[in-house]
Amino acid sequence: VSTQSTGYIMTTIALLGGVLAFYYFYIYNNQTEDEEEEEKEEEEEKYTPMEPRDFTLEELKYYDGTDGKPICIAVNYMVYDVTPGKGFYGQGGPYAMLAGRDGSRALAKNVS
Repeated sequence: VSTQSTGYIMTTIALLGGVLAFYYFYIYNNQTEDEEEEEKEEEEEKYTPMEPRDFTLEELKYYDGTDGKPICIAVNYMVYDVTPGKGFYGQGGPYAMLAGRDGSRALAKNVS
């Protein structure tokens, strides 16, 4: 094997490695990000708002967002479905204490 053919083989291997690295870091990672975005969009599309109805405070406690349940809060005798804002009203969110409760007093006093 001559030194010229060895150089040719090494160049081919280096180019092939570069193409594989490009594929892995650019194309594969972008597909993963795109799939994650599609999953989020599908999750948002699956959400259907609740039908308007009257609640007792006892019934409202069920809608606290645990175990995939919808999240509702009551303010001034009106019940709001805030499920799309689960980052705010769901567990660990800054307004999680309002989920499944009447938040009129807390919001009026701006208590958190």
